Amino acid sequence: MRLNKKIKTIITALEDKKGDNVLVYDVKNRTPLADYYVIVTAKNPRLLNALADQIDEVCAVNKFPIHHIEGKGKSEEWILIDAYDVIVHIFSEQARHSYQLEDLLQESKILYQTPTPEDDLN
Repeated sequence: MRLNKKIKTIITALEDKKGDNVLVYDVKNRTPLADYYVIVTAKNPRLLNALADQIDEVCAVNKFPIHHIEGKGKSEEWILIDAYDVIVHIFSEQARHSYQLEDLLQESKILYQTPTPEDDLN
């Protein structure tokens, strides 16, 4: 499946800013809230907020509206960005492990996953 411009822009922004283990799920048939969930890990609280700022900025530049942002500047564990058809979950490593959102989405199709060094060898 081809990724749309909004998803590609978000992935690039997260990976350029050193977000880890980016996953994009197609959730169109699972929730009326969004078409896609993007999950990313930030290695520290400063990066958590920097990733949220980066998404906010690239969405503004590309005229992708954001409905709201939850947890920015308040949480060191999880920031949620609601960009209407795309929901971005930025987790600390501990929060991502604790909430196990991937387990809830296991029946959803993964549209993108950050390549691993092993992928580069194949």
